[in-house]
Amino acid sequence: RVLYDFVHGKHLYVDDLVTTAASRSQGWGARLLGCAEKKAASLGCKSLRLCTGSENAAGKRFYAREGWQERAVVFKKRLK
Repeated sequence: RVLYDFVHGKHLYVDDLVTTAASRSQGWGARLLGCAEKKAASLGCKSLRLCTGSENAAGKRFYAREGWQERAVVFKKRLK
């Protein structure tokens, strides 16, 4: 989805990038990110963003290999 804010300007936010365990390490994730990058460029976005769990070490390694930089820490608080 396309988002706008003061820090990032117009950018494409990838809400859910998931492959099945059987499909991992076959290039699907990289292809999906490539499609997202092309879409973002065609929409005039300045960048792309996504979030992953802090415990998702494999996912973080994957994103780093794909040229993404870890830039933020997200805080969450559940309501009672």
